[in-house]
Amino acid sequence: MADDDYDPDALDEEGDHDDDRSWEPTKERVIALVDADRAMLETLAQEDEERSYISWPVQVVADVMGKRIKTSPNDEIGVVFYGTERRSESTEVRTFDHVYEYVKLDVPDAATIRKLQDFQDAEFQTSSGPGCGDGGATPGRAAEDLKDGLFACWDMLTRGGSSSSSSRVGKTILLFTNNQNPVSNAGANAAHLREQIIGRARELGALAVSLELIPLVQLSDPDAIDYSPVWRGLIALLLLLLLLQRANYRACQGAGCSPRIP
Repeated sequence: MADDDYDPDALDEEGDHDDDRSWEPTKERVIALVDADRAMLETLAQEDEERSYISWPVQVVADVMGKRIKTSPNDEIGVVFYGTERRSESTEVRTFDHVYEYVKLDVPDAATIRKLQDFQDAEFQTSSGPGCGDGGATPGRAAEDLKDGLFACWDMLTRGGSSSSSSRVGKTILLFTNNQNPVSNAGANAAHLREQIIGRARELGALAVSLELIPLVQLSDPDAIDYSPVWRGLIALLLLLLLLQRANYRACQGAGCSPRIP
């Protein structure tokens, strides 16, 4: 097909071939990576109900868990906040100063779902909880926290034995934020931080991790988001690595070799 005749819909048609069934995951590992900057405590009105930006993704994940526990009982789901005032304590995964593992990446149970359903903003407003940080007050902190949050996800997704590296295990990060440009206040260090964040994305791409960015600001204003170079670069790189890995997997399937990570 010539470039001028490119039809994006053809991708869907090609995806219906039987060869693609080998790419259907036998289980999913999903991490909700949620921005915990103080701006996420701002509220928005939806369907006659006021809810904070930070609580919205928690309720979404609780709903997803409730459905997955019936339809896909082997799927694992975790929740991580970045930009918190305190860090979580764990002997199983690497910890970072402003990253808080709220729900361990594991098969959800009734107690986990109940914990998310009972989530209150107060948990992030008291000295005993994770606390919401102020990324705007310290130059570059929002970007540093995002970088560490991605690193924490990488660490969680590389654990779990053979299932963590299996080509039949789907791995996804759902990134919830209302920060349109995490390096906006980084000054002269912005370019360096942007490259570090992209570097984290490359490591995730090597694991065939897909990243879905959910810009929460669109909940109140659908036209508000303006993707900064950080978000565009992050998404584009992970998409490219996933496509390369998928093409490599197909080629090796026919040749009988072991797939190589780009």
